[in-house]
Amino acid sequence: MAVMLAFWLPFSTLALASNHQEKFFSADSLNAWYKKIEPHAIESADALLAAIPANKKQSDCLILDIGANLCACSKRFLQQTNCEVWAFEAVPQYASFCYERLKRHPRFRVLPLAMCERPATLDFYLDHANRGWNTMETRMTDTKQGRKTSVLCAPLDNVLPRVNAKKLIGAKIDTEGAEYRVLAGMHDTLMLSPVPLKIEVGWGPNAHPKWDREAEQFEWLFTEAGYERIDYNATSTVDVIFRPL
Repeated sequence: MAVMLAFWLPFSTLALASNHQEKFFSADSLNAWYKKIEPHAIESADALLAAIPANKKQSDCLILDIGANLCACSKRFLQQTNCEVWAFEAVPQYASFCYERLKRHPRFRVLPLAMCERPATLDFYLDHANRGWNTMETRMTDTKQGRKTSVLCAPLDNVLPRVNAKKLIGAKIDTEGAEYRVLAGMHDTLMLSPVPLKIEVGWGPNAHPKWDREAEQFEWLFTEAGYERIDYNATSTVDVIFRPL
């Protein structure tokens, strides 16, 4: 219940509580990062949109941007469809940037939450050099170079009302190795609405510290949720489209 109550708080109450005014999070530095990542974000968003039938993108629809960073993909989803777009971004300063950039768009909502298998407050690591590389996977982060913070984490099944889940037509998941945690928390949603998923599969079987849990969730998609089987065993980080049959 606590997660649900926080979910509906005004954004400024929840997301800006730890908004430190420092150079790393300055408007200039975040705007420069957005400009750098926007071309790739457009390609990434378009890859998911191409997997969704055109007639489903016209009205009464929802797309999720999980691991939204600065919401460049969210913006593209809004531009190319008539759907609502819900962005989930765990880093409060990045979620605040998303809010300020897109707050006037009536179909956009940003939630300052990480997605995981159960409600929790978790350690989260931010890379100082690469603002897109932020993770819950501590073994893949040099804590001397990154900064540690605490974030709220919740299963998507807990925060996405059933009425909205029925509108879901696609989701982008880019969570730097925590894909298995995101998927484990959205089983009910995907059983109700099996939709195309664009997932950045982190690091591959030879490098991911919890690849067995990654593979377990991908196999669940194939065996329980009715997704087309594909080869996800890349040797490095790769974007993969998972399609329901």
